[in-house]
Amino acid sequence: MSADRFRQAAKANDSGSWNKYSYTRGDPVNRTDLSGRFDCPPDSNTSVCVSDGEGGGDGGLGYCDVNPSDPSCGGSGPTHANQGGPGGISSSESKTGLANAKAALASLTTASLDSDNCQQDLTALSAAAGRSITASAIHGVAAQAENYLYDGPSSNTPWNTTSFGDGNGSATVGQYFQTKEGVDGLSQSDGYAIWIVSPAWANRGTTPYTQAFFLHEILHKFSLTDIQIGTVLFGRGYNLIDDGTSKFKPKLKADCFSKQ
Repeated sequence: MSADRFRQAAKANDSGSWNKYSYTRGDPVNRTDLSGRFDCPPDSNTSVCVSDGEGGGDGGLGYCDVNPSDPSCGGSGPTHANQGGPGGISSSESKTGLANAKAALASLTTASLDSDNCQQDLTALSAAAGRSITASAIHGVAAQAENYLYDGPSSNTPWNTTSFGDGNGSATVGQYFQTKEGVDGLSQSDGYAIWIVSPAWANRGTTPYTQAFFLHEILHKFSLTDIQIGTVLFGRGYNLIDDGTSKFKPKLKADCFSKQ
């Protein structure tokens, strides 16, 4: 028998969670523990009870991030600090772009995602992530991410490899956007924050394509890398270096938003 390895499984106001050696706090009839790291409360929607990550390759949002109002989470909200800040945007084009992007992101809070192809994608992505990725879980993350949407090129947020991965020597998120050719979005894997090139959104609305853009960014918050996403969507022959990520949005658009 070993202790629960996730340090944030214990909640100060929930003494039942303090015993790190117990399984589902001694109540396996009513509670479930899909990951072996964080158990789900009774009567919860277990389809969105996902494991809490610690960042990096094993990161991603956890149950309390998707369900911050759950009493078992102590009412403290997300278990991870959100990176980011407004940066230095000042142009009306950037402000309009951020508003348009926020509307597109908000639309994911009610997206049905119920087509056969989309459901097949989510099932396969769940298997790759080792956690359940459902429409309800995506709705919850999108609702929170609306509050943490920023312009990338102007951002002075320090680069954090735990949250963002390899930045090719970038000191800040802004530097990453300015030096990495073709980058149009960045997602914090262990928090809600998303960065975009806001001026590029000045003339964009909420369309299946822009919805697919944010679905891609949200998938990173379930511990999925671009290589994993590409392999699920296009098969084992997918190569990130040769194929890039430009095909992700058309594929997700066709599979998940073609009816909307």
